[in-house]
Amino acid sequence: MPSQTLAFVIVGLFAMIFFLVYILLKQQLAFKRYQHPKYGFLGKPLLGMVSTAVILAGLIGGVFLVNQKTTTFTTKADLNISLNLDKSCVPVDSNNVSCNFKITPILDGIPYGNASDNQFNVYWNFSGIRQIMYSEITRTKVSPSNLNITIPKGNYHLVVIVSYNKVNTKNFTLDQQIIL
Repeated sequence: MPSQTLAFVIVGLFAMIFFLVYILLKQQLAFKRYQHPKYGFLGKPLLGMVSTAVILAGLIGGVFLVNQKTTTFTTKADLNISLNLDKSCVPVDSNNVSCNFKITPILDGIPYGNASDNQFNVYWNFSGIRQIMYSEITRTKVSPSNLNITIPKGNYHLVVIVSYNKVNTKNFTLDQQIIL
């Protein structure tokens, strides 16, 4: 029986060697298959390539947007308008005086403003001994306000409304007491 046992041992050894070679080849094939996956681009994973493409597209888009011409928004506050009243009076007789009133609208420090087409309407209201109202329409730098009136002497409350019609109507009021 020893020859029979020896035959079993030899057959068993060949079977074990064959089995180990089979497992080794199977593992090598599996290893090669995992080294070269069936997905991706040229065997590279797509996640890294897609991430790189998105980052590059963002950088290129950012550089493009930064180099675009920008629109500058300019805001301008309302005009600074003040009124300057000049008056000169000369007695006509013991009860009346002849007065010359001039009102000058000053836009941003410039009489009648910078633009030659600035137009103003001036409304005069004297209240006191007599109620007197006058209007001067379309006053400009070339044709300024100039009111000549003869009125009785006394205390008057003078209200001058200057209306400026450039874009939308704006009214400016001068209110003061005068003694004539």
